[in-house]
Amino acid sequence: MLLHDDVHQDMPSESAAESICTDRPRTSNADNRSPVEFSSPVQTIPAEIFAEILSYLGPGHLDDDIQVILHTCARAAILPPTHVCQRWRQIALSTPSLWNRITVYLHYSDNTKAVECAETWLARGGDCPLFVKLLCRGQGVEHQSGWDALLATVIGHSCRWREASFGAPHLNTDLTRIRNRIPLLQTLRLALPRVHPPNAFEAAPMLRSVVDLNSQSLRNFSELPWNQLTDVTANCCSFTQAHSMLQIMPRIVTFTAELKSSRPASMAFLRLSHLRNLTLSYDGISIDCFFNFLELPSLTNFSFSEESGLGITWSTSLISLIHRSSCDIATLDLTLSRNSGSMLPNLNELIRVTPKLKTLDIHNAFYAFSGRRGFQEYSRLVQALTASPACGAGPYPAPELQNLFLDYWEDFQVGLFVDMVESRWRVDLSGPVKRIDSIGLRHVPDAAIFDAVAMGRMREFVAEGLSVRVQVVSGKGRYKLILFDE
Repeated sequence: MLLHDDVHQDMPSESAAESICTDRPRTSNADNRSPVEFSSPVQTIPAEIFAEILSYLGPGHLDDDIQVILHTCARAAILPPTHVCQRWRQIALSTPSLWNRITVYLHYSDNTKAVECAETWLARGGDCPLFVKLLCRGQGVEHQSGWDALLATVIGHSCRWREASFGAPHLNTDLTRIRNRIPLLQTLRLALPRVHPPNAFEAAPMLRSVVDLNSQSLRNFSELPWNQLTDVTANCCSFTQAHSMLQIMPRIVTFTAELKSSRPASMAFLRLSHLRNLTLSYDGISIDCFFNFLELPSLTNFSFSEESGLGITWSTSLISLIHRSSCDIATLDLTLSRNSGSMLPNLNELIRVTPKLKTLDIHNAFYAFSGRRGFQEYSRLVQALTASPACGAGPYPAPELQNLFLDYWEDFQVGLFVDMVESRWRVDLSGPVKRIDSIGLRHVPDAAIFDAVAMGRMREFVAEGLSVRVQVVSGKGRYKLILFDE
């Protein structure tokens, strides 16, 4: 649920609620209901089951944008469960799980109403674990006062926090009172440049996930329980900082980092036995040095985005990492920049050193904006992905590939593409190559690229059960799909 400064519009008084929520005259007991009311299926549902149904009306794990959209829709047209009828209101108010997800955006200097509403929801939530998100982008004495009051209210219930998110880029944040009082906290999101004390979250026995760390928050929260963390997202950090974090997180399973260019430094060699999911984006040069000091025997899912590659052959270092780690990569998600230094022979080799690969997604980010790929010949990559009989007994490239998604490229040849699709779809089910499940092609400039012959062949594949999604540009930021099943 989202709370704004005008939250009292969502929380009417008891007298107002009576007129809003009662859809029929009140009666002293159920026996006086009319036959129509008594026979209504809704009226016969036990309160316990009704409460379970209402629990699905909560926002769940949604990102901020979707939550704001839902909140806007709710204000415009959708009645909350407390506003439908008296029975719904009674059940909703007595169902704590409807009130334990609290997101507060402080917009104005006077935030008294938001604080009061937060207090009400905290009380209605009973003993349920709390999912709390507090945000304020204002500054000045008035906003600081409102932020302090809101923190004091929510911190009083810190022993119930399951997930906590704080964002106040221009304000001071005092978290002294939560120390040793967050026994249930599992996920933490931080965007607090001015906060104390640095060891506020040191004693959090259940904490496993920390999101939105950056260079400043790393300094502010230097005493996190690093050795127990399994999921960490770091924004805008150097190679050295990322390496230092990994060095003190022996149990890390999922690591996401936005790396900034920095001078190569001497780093200790790291073997991270539990790291399965690695997502990296970088802007600059010398990411090779980061790969060269890692061994990841459990690595399964790898996502990599280069924002402005400058001729560094990162794929060679990645291939060495895979060989050194003896890991089985199942998912590769690669976003290549215009000046990618990863020559196609290296990408081809990358496909061949991942025999357990099930999902391959290659983004041509520059083409999506300018209509020009640059120096890559993607047709060679498509040929490398073709499960050709010329391979003989093998090894076939990515024989277990189930999902393939590509962006359009400048030297696209529809015949080669359709041949590759057929080689992955029409296979001997007892042979070494598994049948692919889905194919995607994005940012096609013109549907006419698929001539009559190619359209006919693709329609045959779709009719046989292959999932195909080809996205055609139809204007700035707009796309349409080629329908092969018509």
